[in-house]
Amino acid sequence: MDPLEARLALEKAQVKSPGFAAILAFFFPVLGAFYVRKTLIAIGLLFLDILFFVLSIIGIGLVFMFLCRLITAYLCYQWARALNQQALESAISMRQAVAG
Repeated sequence: MDPLEARLALEKAQVKSPGFAAILAFFFPVLGAFYVRKTLIAIGLLFLDILFFVLSIIGIGLVFMFLCRLITAYLCYQWARALNQQALESAISMRQAVAG
């Protein structure tokens, strides 16, 4: 595969933006998880957000909420990169099947 074809395949395989996933997950963890197609994790994050909101009344929930959002942003970034890698591998294998 020549460099131009590789670049086109890479652009085609950009299914999810890792940066957007991380920013979305930091401000809205549930939406970030939905964006990277992690539905069950999104539901779990919804319950965690509600729990941390209730705990923020006594002050400790804010720290845990911030930590949870940092971790969620990192995980969504990694999941979006993995989705892009899978899409790239699929595009390459389809390209090779057509060519071969």
